[in-house]
Amino acid sequence: MIIAASAPGAPVSTTQVVASSVVGVGGGRARWRHVHWAVMRSIALGWIVTLPVTAVLAAALVGVWEAMS
Repeated sequence: MIIAASAPGAPVSTTQVVASSVVGVGGGRARWRHVHWAVMRSIALGWIVTLPVTAVLAAALVGVWEAMS
């Protein structure tokens, strides 16, 4: 996650760093069974949902902002 985000210079959140580190350590030591996959699915879903939801909210707020101007 860190390498993928740092290549284009994108910001990385703390949850992205911690979650990818935990999975990386579990995989690096061949201990995949120790990774709590249900928690990782919830985190990944949060990452996926955040972008479109914030885009819709931003579009709605820009419309409100322009109407007030």
